[in-house]
Amino acid sequence: MLETVETTQISAQGFFTLGRVGRRWVFLTPERKPFFSLGLNHIDSSPLRYLENLSRWEHKYGNDSLRWIAESVAPNLKQWGFNSVGWVQEISIHQRAHTPSFTLEEYCALQMPYCHLLPFIETHHISGMGGIRIPIYSARISRIGAIMWPDLSAHD
Repeated sequence: MLETVETTQISAQGFFTLGRVGRRWVFLTPERKPFFSLGLNHIDSSPLRYLENLSRWEHKYGNDSLRWIAESVAPNLKQWGFNSVGWVQEISIHQRAHTPSFTLEEYCALQMPYCHLLPFIETHHISGMGGIRIPIYSARISRIGAIMWPDLSAHD
């Protein structure tokens, strides 16, 4: 039996939201039907902007991300069986920035449901440094974060 649940949304009407079937959480479509998200993460146009691909990027897509998304990304994802887009948030590894997050216009060009990361805690800096893997609820995370985070942030 599908049970809709109260969320932090002011109104979930017209939007994807959460529900429960028994003890399992599920995504619900705006029509309140269960939705299994099969998405691709980290969609990134930067390889097309490398020197060896730059002429293709300029000629085929007019150096326009919205055009690239509408003419290539969205049709290909749908053809390959994907029904949503996963994480496309900007990340940094050792303070080397990647491509920026998708804008609202880029999400709209996809014409697909999407998940957007809300970065509440930055763990990739610590988990990617020298193989250190610490559960974020560990007492050690505060001590290591207090030592490493200011140094990592100073590079910004």
